[in-house]
Amino acid sequence: MIAIPVIDLTKDQPWRSKTIVSLFGVLLVFAWVAWTTFWDAGLYGDNVEQFVWVHSLQWGYYKHPPMPTWLLGAAIDLIGPHSWLTNALAALCFAITGWLTWLITRHLFDEKIANAAIVLWTLQQCFSLSAQIYNHNTVLVMFITATVYAVLLAANASTTAPWRWWLGVGFFAGCAMLSKYQAALPLFALLVAVCLTNRQPFRFLLTGLATAGLGFALVFGPHLSWAVTHNFPALRYASAALEVGGFSQRMAWIATFFVNQIRMLFPLLLVIGLSWAICKARSPSQPIQIQMQDQKASGFPDRTWVWMWGLLWAPVVILVLSSLATGSQLRNHWGVQLFQFLPIWIAWRLRNSDTLKLSLLIPLTLAVQAGGFAYYAVKQGRPDAAQAERRADSAYPAREMAKAALSHWKQQTACPLNIIGGDFEAGLVSAFIQEFPVVYSGPEATPWVKPQDIQQQGMLYVVDMNTALAPDAVAAKKWYFNPGLPSSGKYIQLAVVLPASKCQPPP
Repeated sequence: MIAIPVIDLTKDQPWRSKTIVSLFGVLLVFAWVAWTTFWDAGLYGDNVEQFVWVHSLQWGYYKHPPMPTWLLGAAIDLIGPHSWLTNALAALCFAITGWLTWLITRHLFDEKIANAAIVLWTLQQCFSLSAQIYNHNTVLVMFITATVYAVLLAANASTTAPWRWWLGVGFFAGCAMLSKYQAALPLFALLVAVCLTNRQPFRFLLTGLATAGLGFALVFGPHLSWAVTHNFPALRYASAALEVGGFSQRMAWIATFFVNQIRMLFPLLLVIGLSWAICKARSPSQPIQIQMQDQKASGFPDRTWVWMWGLLWAPVVILVLSSLATGSQLRNHWGVQLFQFLPIWIAWRLRNSDTLKLSLLIPLTLAVQAGGFAYYAVKQGRPDAAQAERRADSAYPAREMAKAALSHWKQQTACPLNIIGGDFEAGLVSAFIQEFPVVYSGPEATPWVKPQDIQQQGMLYVVDMNTALAPDAVAAKKWYFNPGLPSSGKYIQLAVVLPASKCQPPP
């Protein structure tokens, strides 16, 4: 058998080559978001939800804490409302997450393991195929990585002025909690890891944690006060959304959860499997030699297993045990944060294996990613993509919907369109209208829109085909996604609540 020559992409390479490898994840994230944005006709429901909430920046919302909405609000204040803004923010958050993941791995181990980890990181579907989704998980993973990296620098004995980094730890941890309450789990595990790996005098650790606590309180305190005043709406929503079952049902939920996580990690597992198979198929007489020494760039030698448990396995174990104890169902999207550090663990465990040789790993990764790009183009490029039985959010013809909805409103009144009533469909139409009208989804979801506002300014209903129109709606109309399927195709309903007073048409 012919031996394949191998070139070590990290050994004795100039800084430009190392920079390219370290930015591998960042570049692929932007490539994926650009590709999916090109093929998507609409936006995912989570992106639309942020566009709905951003009309009124609050200390919290009925489903989640406010950080993702605040970031979108800052972007809109900076450059104005655009339908692509949430996709761009998702790309930025995931790119920062990838870069910090590389820095964390390099700090705990060395540059070779960090390079292998970031290549594997790009193969998680939440950071590739679904990288355009902007929700609370998107912002959460970014602030968790920022917190971990700040902890590593703050707890390192060689760091000058560590109190600044401890203050940063508290700030980033507070931002993580403002993104999603799930942050409490990895933050707790991180705290335990810091205490177990501490090699400085206890008073220094105590002072650092107190400083971090101060930063956390300054960031999270106002939202906590709001949540107490409003009787913790996000927790009430989460409790109402969770199902509770017996022991057999709990075991089934846990199994389903991990099966779904394997599905999300399938490209990563595929690349590792292919790389292993190729290495096994090479000529035994000319094996690949790899030297990935466990050089500890950080101040935590011989404590690696503590960090791996703190970053990855401890939160997973705690979540599974809590599900078994309480009977609550595990949500598949919780895996986005739970397994965000899995590539670090894999790169560490296989650090002395030929399987993670970059000259083999990178081409395989690019080949799998190319297959993913092709799959997405075929899936989204089908003319009937929006007709799927399940709601195919990103395939909805958003621009055509927005144009038809605005035209329907103008046919009924000369008043400006300021309020759109409905849920996902209404938010999608609003995001693709230049005037960016407010969306009213109900008194609990959008309490900043008052009944008197609707009475005075009127409202355009944009709802799905299965929603009953309100009694005060007039001029109802069905708008089909595919006009050629009027009897069986999907459609949205358009209707209006006329303003209290007539408006003069513009000259």
